[in-house]
Amino acid sequence: MPFKSTTTPALQAAPGRGRRTRVWVTAFFLLIGLVVVLESPITRVRALAVAGNVSLPAQQILAASGLHTGLSLWQVNPGAVQQAVMQQLPLVQAVEVHTDLRSGTVTLTVHERRIVAVLAPGTAGGTWYNLLDNGVVYNMAVPSSGFVHPVVSTDGTPSVHPGDVPSPEVASVCQALAQFAGDGAPWISEIHVDRYGTATVYMTNGFAAQCNADQLQARLLQLRQAVQYFLSQGYAPGLVDMTGQPPFRYTPYPVQAGQASSGSSVSIHAGSSSQPVQKGGTP
Repeated sequence: MPFKSTTTPALQAAPGRGRRTRVWVTAFFLLIGLVVVLESPITRVRALAVAGNVSLPAQQILAASGLHTGLSLWQVNPGAVQQAVMQQLPLVQAVEVHTDLRSGTVTLTVHERRIVAVLAPGTAGGTWYNLLDNGVVYNMAVPSSGFVHPVVSTDGTPSVHPGDVPSPEVASVCQALAQFAGDGAPWISEIHVDRYGTATVYMTNGFAAQCNADQLQARLLQLRQAVQYFLSQGYAPGLVDMTGQPPFRYTPYPVQAGQASSGSSVSIHAGSSSQPVQKGGTP
């Protein structure tokens, strides 16, 4: 007589249930371990550091970032930190966020903008403001202490507040001044932008030059070369017209009563080693 198994279906399925049980138990303990690790002090922000700041205090930058010790390292969002700092602190141009998981240190490397000019008020007794290298009004400037940076004035300067950009022309002027590192452009005393978008640059040596405000960034370097040429030739201060293409025309200022006329104008190739190519008088 053939042997028949007496094992019931329930008993045959028992090994499968055992494996599933072990999987669930393992997963449960892994989940508990993960929670413990995430809540452990080793996954928390234990130190904060700021680098690259020059004008802004580190504590002010950290306060704007929203970061604090004890925060989970997994909650540090570099993009959100950068946006928060830049929105609250206009002087900040960019922020790099580095998280060291081993030490629990979050470092903010800040790139600051520079103050490059001072905006003159449109009316007597108005407020003077410092301008950043992107043309944004930063904060109040105190005229009694003297200005280190060039003054920017416009026809009908509008009422502005910190965070504003007075006009696209003013922004172009500030971007042009930003190309000079260190002390900026101490040889420029004032830049005036008229209602037609023409910028007149007044220099501390008495010379002046005109060009379109949106071309100022390229023209400033050419202007220095042109003025240095005139000075080396003994020319009196005058106006250099740089609104068109080279050669640029130089016109002496009108003579005062009792002084001899100095001629009309001279055209040169600014930055060129050549001598004046056209002469309408003897300056």
